[in-house]
Amino acid sequence: MSENGASDYLVVGAGAMGMAFTDVLMNETEATVTIVDRHGRPGGHWNDSYPFVRLHQPSSFYGVNSRALGTNQKDSVGLNAGLYELASGSEVVTYFDQVMNQQLLPTGRVKYLPMCEYIGNGTVKNLVSGVETHLEAKKTVDATYMNVTVPSVTTPSYKVSEGITCIPHCWSSDILLSATLQLVSCIPSIPYIEYCTLETPLRTSVCQDRIKVVDGYVEIPDRPGIGVQLNEETLKSYFYNP
Repeated sequence: MSENGASDYLVVGAGAMGMAFTDVLMNETEATVTIVDRHGRPGGHWNDSYPFVRLHQPSSFYGVNSRALGTNQKDSVGLNAGLYELASGSEVVTYFDQVMNQQLLPTGRVKYLPMCEYIGNGTVKNLVSGVETHLEAKKTVDATYMNVTVPSVTTPSYKVSEGITCIPHCWSSDILLSATLQLVSCIPSIPYIEYCTLETPLRTSVCQDRIKVVDGYVEIPDRPGIGVQLNEETLKSYFYNP
C-alpha cells in the first residue's frame, strides 16, 4: 500500500463477497486492496440480522477460501440433528472479524475503512465525521451489488398514511402467530390480530406452549427468538423422508 492511499483494488463492502474476493487476492496475487464498508466491523448484513437467523447451508460452505467457518461437525441435538452445523449471525460476524484482523490486515496490503460510505468516482465519506476523501485505485469492485437488505434497517418502499388500521394475516400455527405478535407489539397502528381457532395438529401441537386468548387479548410470548419453544416430537411427524 503506497503512502498516498493508492491501491490496485477498491472493494466496496466487507460482507461475504468482498471478503472472499480480497482473500483470494491476498493468497494468489501481490495486489493491494482498500476495503470500504458502512458497518463498524466486517460481515455485511450479518451485522443487522435478527438473533434467530442462521445460515441456510452448512457453515463449511460459507466464508473465505483460506479459513474454515465452524468445525465441520454434525449437530447431535435440535432440529438440525444429523446435519452439518449452521452458523449463527454472531458466529459469522466473529468469523469475518477474525479473517480481517488475523489474516487480511497483517499482510500489509489491505487497508480497511469501516463506517465509511462509497459515494462514487473514488470518493469515500466517513459516516462519523462527514469528511470526504478521494481514493486512487486501478479498479473498483462493488461487492454490494447483490446486497441483502434487512427490514429492521431498511426504509419501506411505500408510504403508510396516518390513521390507517392494519390487521396482519397470520392464520396458521403458533409459530406464525408468535412471530406476528413480536412485530405488532412495536406498531401502535395494529390494535387487532387474526387468531386461528381451528383445532388442528399444526395449530395445537407444533409449539410446547399454546398462545391462548384471555378476555379478548393474547399475551406476547417472551421466550428467546420469536418467543415459542418448538415441540420436536411433533415436528418429526412432518419430516419428509424421500
